[in-house]
Amino acid sequence: MIIIAPQFPPAFKGGGPTKSLHGVCRMFNEEGFEYTVVTKNKDLDGSLLPEKDFEKKAIYFSKIKIGPLKNLYKDSQLIWINTLYSPTFTIIPILALFFVRKKTVLLSPRGQLLKGAISLKKIIYLYILK
Repeated sequence: MIIIAPQFPPAFKGGGPTKSLHGVCRMFNEEGFEYTVVTKNKDLDGSLLPEKDFEKKAIYFSKIKIGPLKNLYKDSQLIWINTLYSPTFTIIPILALFFVRKKTVLLSPRGQLLKGAISLKKIIYLYILK
């Protein structure tokens, strides 16, 4: 499984979604699931994450690109996109899917579609994404 997420430890400024995804990954480890998290090497405020604290089952990119993603996708049965409103972590991973055979995709917006979370900007983004 490939998990696409904008934030992953040692990043912590993303708050709850980062913590909950890390908890799910700990459970995956305990159950013996194979996974790789694809994330960025910066925290929410743009500060670089310390490489010494990088998680072993995560790949930290300075920039997400289609080429490396499609290579990761080839050997994976499931692609889990763990956000909806990040062009870098939603649109680019979806575009990379066009270069691989049929894959199962899980899109997990984590509350981003709740009434209080949707602004006019997000409504326009959702319309364009359709």
